[in-house]
Amino acid sequence: MRSLYLIWECKVYLNRNCNDELKEKDPFSFAKNRAYLLLSKKSYSKRALITKLTDKGIDFDIANKVTAYLEDLGYINDVQYASDSLKYLFEIKKFGQRKVVFELYKRGIDKEYAKELAENYFLENESEINNVLQKLLKGKDLQDQKTKRQIFNKLVRMGYDFEEINSAFRAVEN
Repeated sequence: MRSLYLIWECKVYLNRNCNDELKEKDPFSFAKNRAYLLLSKKSYSKRALITKLTDKGIDFDIANKVTAYLEDLGYINDVQYASDSLKYLFEIKKFGQRKVVFELYKRGIDKEYAKELAENYFLENESEINNVLQKLLKGKDLQDQKTKRQIFNKLVRMGYDFEEINSAFRAVEN
């Protein structure tokens, strides 16, 4: 068991030294390899990948060139990434429109584009607030003001508008 650990430790040491050597000799290849590694684990927007690469100590100009190269190859597609993230946030996470726009911006999508995309999606699909409210109310007394306020606050944190929340509460009470 000890010998396996030593072999692993040597590989890590050699990889670190090789990476440092590659970073000095050919920073573009080093950044490209780092980007491939990051993209193999999950999708990124162009801005988020640049941020991730610069956080790892790669020069901004090189990170920008690498992301442009990967975008040309089709590994980075902000429109597809935004669309996939939007569907995930609306349908799986059940977030409201404001929270979706905030999350998309946080993930590196332009705020105006995120807002436009969310509005279009909201027009095509109905809000999930009634289903979310039913799930949150399951087994709870709606007459208790503290419970009602807690659920209201939870829905606000999920990004739903006050009008939407109030109308959903009225629909449940009737």
